Parts: sequence; structure tokens; C-alpha cells
Amino acid sequence: EKPTVEVPPAPEPSPATPGPWGPVPYTPPSPKPIWYPFPFPPYEPNKPVTPPKPPAPPTPPSPPKPDTGNLLEFFTRNYAQSFGLYFKGHLEKADVLPNSGDGLLKVFQLRNRAYGSLDMTTLLPAVGKRLRHEIPASEPIQVGDIAGKNGGKIGGHDSHQNGLDADVIFLRHDHRTMDPLDQKANQTGFDEDFVASNGEVTRNFDVEANWMMIQLLDSTHRLDRIFLDQHIKKRFCQYAVERGMRGEWAETLRKLRHSPLHRDHMHVRITCPPSSKQCKPFSPLPAGDGCDKLLDRGAKRASGFLALPTLFGTDDALNTEEPELDEHGC
Repeated sequence: EKPTVEVPPAPEPSPATPGPWGPVPYTPPSPKPIWYPFPFPPYEPNKPVTPPKPPAPPTPPSPPKPDTGNLLEFFTRNYAQSFGLYFKGHLEKADVLPNSGDGLLKVFQLRNRAYGSLDMTTLLPAVGKRLRHEIPASEPIQVGDIAGKNGGKIGGHDSHQNGLDADVIFLRHDHRTMDPLDQKANQTGFDEDFVASNGEVTRNFDVEANWMMIQLLDSTHRLDRIFLDQHIKKRFCQYAVERGMRGEWAETLRKLRHSPLHRDHMHVRITCPPSSKQCKPFSPLPAGDGCDKLLDRGAKRASGFLALPTLFGTDDALNTEEPELDEHGC
């Protein structure tokens, strides 16, 4: 007989052991999503259809504003800064001119006299920037004394007390600039005299660039007057006549006033700010541009008249205007 092998029976599956033999749990089906008609509006069969509005016609561009000749639009403090007269006044909450900028250089920086009204500290940089745009090769506007921090009396000047006066060097053909920290110079502080001993303006005096600078200053409608030597004013008169005198040029020349010790710089004075009610304006200008007398006297000298005093060193033939204010070295 063949031996028999007994096979043990398979163990019963444990209820915890999953297997194909266990019952599958019932999972109910997920409900169907409900459809809503959004974002469509509800159907209204009898509602009239509103046609869309036609597009608005394009707005034509506004016409350019007419050029009134203003170079700048000055903003003014809502509080007063300038008080009293140019030669008897003071400053409050003064603004300060930067030491340098595009077309601007402050000289005599160690004196600490760069304070002035907002109008002055805005006007000079703007004119310098515009001049640099018109004449790129020109040197920057070099500004000397304006006023002290609180205004009032400062050495070398009778004016410059309420922040509305500034000394500006004439522009030169060699485009030279002063050392802004240099304090060693001549009587007025500047380093070049533009009027020779015979009364003629020197060759380094750039009459075209200086005339443009003065025109830019006057175009702001804030220029009161400019003090300079009478020989330099005569040169400006000749320049204007050579190019055909215009009415606006005559008005600018009227503001050029003779004052001694102004052969190396010009003294710019602007009008009182609108907010400075206690600022007192200077005396009004006389009528006329003053060029006729200057040019006529010069013609007489050339023809031989009044030559004797000139030989002895006096040059009063052109002294047609009395100085308006002796500024003792301004």
C-alpha cells in the first residue's frame, strides 16, 4: 500500500483580515449637482431690449496756453519772509541757495551768505539751468552774497538785508569760474574787472551771453533793477541798437542802473514777494532806457569833445545817472 499523506485543512480566515471573500461595504452614490442659470439674467420675454450707447467721441486736446513770456512760475510761501527795505530790513524763515547745481555755482561759500526769500533761491537756479540749455558751453551763473540767515546788516553792503538782492558775476568768453572757497580777491571780492582804464569793456566780457542772462531774469516779471557800471550799460545799449532796438529791450535796459564798484559783477534786485506785506518796495524807476545820453556822450568824446578831462584820468562824460544807493563795496 502506498503511504498516505494527510494535508492539514486551511485555517479559517480572520474576520479582521480583508480579502475577496469579505462583504463589500455599500457606498451611496453622490447626488447630482444642481444647475443654476447664473451668470445669465433670468428670462423675461416681454422686456424691451435697450440698444447699447454709441461710444463717446474722442475729446480734442486742449489748445496750448499762449506764451506770455514768463520763464518761471514762482511758488510763494504762505507766510512772510522779507521785511522792510532792501537796506533796512530782515528775513524770517529764510530759504538757502544750494552751493551748486545745473548752471549754478555759489561762490564765497565760507561767508555763509546764501540765505534769501524763496523767490530768489528759486529764480537763480532756474535762470542758470535755462541759460545752460541755451548756451551749453557757458560757465554756470556764479552767485556771490545774497543775505545772512536772518537778514539785516552784513559787511561790505548797505543793502542785501531782506533776501531780495544777489551779486552775480558777469559771464566770460574764457568760461572761467572762481574757486567757491576762495576769499582773497579785490575790493568787491570778485577776481576780474571788465572795464579797462580807458572806459572800454574788456574782450573777455561776453556781451551776448550776459544780455541773454539779463533777458531771462527780466522775463520772470520779478526783476526790479540791476546795478552795474555805466560803461557796461553803454555796451548793452550798443548791442541792442546794433540788432534793432525793440520795445521790450528798452524796458529791460531801463532797469539797468549805474552804480560804482560794479565793474566785476552785477547786483540783481527782485520785487517784494506777494506774501510779504511788510516788505517795502524801492523807489520807482524813471522813464526812458537811458541809452540815448550814454551813446550821445560817447560820440562827443570820440569826436574830440570832453577829451581833456579823460586825459587826466576822469571819465565823467558817461555819468548820466546818479547812483541810487551807495552800497559801499556791493
